Amino acid sequence: MSLLLVATACGGDDKGKHTGEPGGTDPCAPAVEIGTGEAFFVDLPSGSALTMVHGPQGGWHMLASVRVTGTRPEVHIQYEIEHRETGAIISDNSYNLALLMDEECSGTYVGMYGYLDVSSLAQAELNTPPELLDGDDLILRMDVQDFDFVEALGEVQVVAAKDPTDL
Repeated sequence: MSLLLVATACGGDDKGKHTGEPGGTDPCAPAVEIGTGEAFFVDLPSGSALTMVHGPQGGWHMLASVRVTGTRPEVHIQYEIEHRETGAIISDNSYNLALLMDEECSGTYVGMYGYLDVSSLAQAELNTPPELLDGDDLILRMDVQDFDFVEALGEVQVVAAKDPTDL
């Protein structure tokens, strides 16, 4: 019975898309906070530099983590990265996962890869993420939906930074 009360308090009857920041007046209101980190959630303030990691197989990705409030632990996350200047979506990744619940209505998931595809921005021989994106503003966006259709959207603006292996 207590699990039912927690699920009702956190999910409620309010179905649909919500945006907002964690920590509002209702601690269980649906919200998404985007961070980074491979082993644990690391805050990612707006305007922070985020490395375009050059993977061992030759591609590039940007590592993000998420803190979600007000949903069930099992969620679907659509993780997009938008090139702010052109509006081009340069990464579009879909995840079905279980959040690690760290509080009554809040959970995290760390280490999500946003694989970079800059083919729409390529200009002649300039065709790799470090050549095309270094220093540019990007928007990391996560649309989170649980299986009760409670949905929350979060985004943060970052500055693309070259991987030290690409310097």
